[in-house]
Parts: sequence; C-alpha cells; structure tokens
Amino acid sequence: MSEARAADLEAAAADWTHWLARERRASLNTVAAYQRDLAAFTEFLTRHLGGAVTLAHLEQLRAADVRAYLADARQRGLQSTSLARGLSTVRGFFRFLERTGRVKNAAVAGVRSPKLSRSVPKPLTAEAAQEVLRDADTARQPWIAARDTAQIGRAHV
Repeated sequence: MSEARAADLEAAAADWTHWLARERRASLNTVAAYQRDLAAFTEFLTRHLGGAVTLAHLEQLRAADVRAYLADARQRGLQSTSLARGLSTVRGFFRFLERTGRVKNAAVAGVRSPKLSRSVPKPLTAEAAQEVLRDADTARQPWIAARDTAQIGRAHV
C-alpha cells in the first residue's frame, strides 16, 4: 500500500486499474502511465493536505487544490502535454469513483487543461516531394498510380 493513500483509496485505485485493463482493454503501458499519474497526484495531495489521502479527502477537494497540483508539477519541470495527460488521468479516476458511488466531486471536472501549443506541419523539400511522386507512380496497377499522383499533387499545390 502506498503511504500517500489510505486503504479505501488504495482499494479504489486497484479497482480502477482492474477496470482499465479488463473493461476498457487499455494496454499495459497505458495502465502503467495512468498509475504513475495517479500516484503523482496522491503524493502531491499527501504533502498538500498533510497526511495519507482518503476518499473523503477526494470528495472535499476544490478546484484550487487541483490547480495547485498542476502548478507543483509545472515547477518540477513537466511540460503542458504531460500536465494535460495527468489532469485527464485524474478526471478519469474521479469519473470512475462517481460511477461506482464512492466519490462525487464536480470541482475536478471544472479545472481547465493547460494550453497546448499547436505545431505547424513542416513542408517537404523539393527533393522529398519528387520522391513521394516517384513512389506514387510505382503502384502495381496504373489506375492506382494515377489516383495517388493526383491526390499528392492536389494536396501539395
């Protein structure tokens, strides 16, 4: 059992993990990432609240507590994408807790995700574009080659 979690929260986290793996059919890597995110959240709450976290504590959390977790994670060097994933994990866990009748807390759902920067696709070089066109022209059937060449030409005009 984690020192950051009381027995009731530890049992709920185990049930959630089982649900992710069995019902949602999440991959082992996905489940492991969710477990790490939830552990980071509960470890923060242990420091923030001053003791082992229980389901009763989760029910009383305010949006400010969740924002404090995000600020703490940002100070530890996490990027916006990692913060957003962590918040998504926490929200998913709270939805599970509500669905199973353990905890109801609407404040967590109201916390906004960090803004994510949107990268612009990088253009192909002239050589790379010509290579794509050559590859499209080598299809087994002529009509497929013509279709692919037309689509690529249309997309890069």
